[in-house]
Amino acid sequence: MKVFASRLNGVNKCGFNTDLRRAPQKNLDPKCGTAEMGYHPCTKKSVANKLFLSCCELYVPKECHFLCYYETNQSQAKELLTSLVSTSQCDLKYLSAVLYCASQNRDNRKCCSDLDLNAPALRVGSRCLRMCDPSGTAIDRLTKEDVTCL
Repeated sequence: MKVFASRLNGVNKCGFNTDLRRAPQKNLDPKCGTAEMGYHPCTKKSVANKLFLSCCELYVPKECHFLCYYETNQSQAKELLTSLVSTSQCDLKYLSAVLYCASQNRDNRKCCSDLDLNAPALRVGSRCLRMCDPSGTAIDRLTKEDVTCL
């Protein structure tokens, strides 16, 4: 009975609030991966790359695995995509599966929109947003207009 009474009073021996009469408090701090945190990732890049590659090992042929890591340096990403198109090392028909793995089966259209992937200056409208949700919108065919999105 003494333990129950101390819990009702709200503080245990360690000084933590244990008041059973109160509803649990929600954490109001902004979460990683949200607009409030500038879409800062929730995982380290090395862990994210392992998850990305693991998915690619299931869904894309080995010759496309060079695409299965997150590149945040814009010039290196451009080089990677240029080599994809110029060398034909990986058939573009697998790009949808690579994007699916990159998104970890999440709809990232809000993030992409917040980052101006559909900016009027790109002259692509919402066309690029489909690449931000590859599980919801299969990308089976790319056109010249899609290069801007990549």
